[in-house]
Amino acid sequence: MTWQVKPLFTDIYQAPVTEDPAREYFTTLAQGLSNGRHTIELMPDGNGAVPVAAFRAYRPPLR
Repeated sequence: MTWQVKPLFTDIYQAPVTEDPAREYFTTLAQGLSNGRHTIELMPDGNGAVPVAAFRAYRPPLR
C-alpha cells in the first residue's frame, strides 16, 4: 500500500482571484475540529485591510 500526505494549511492566506464579482469565492479555514471553543487570528500583511468580507461557522451536531 502506498499513500501521500498533503498538508491542507498555510501560514499566509492568499485571497483567490475574483473574476466574477457576483460570485462568492470561499476558502475552508478549518474542518474536523473537536467540539469546543476555537480561535482564529487574522492579521494584515503590510498596509491595508484583510481581504475577507464574511465568515461562516457551522456547528456540527453534538455526538
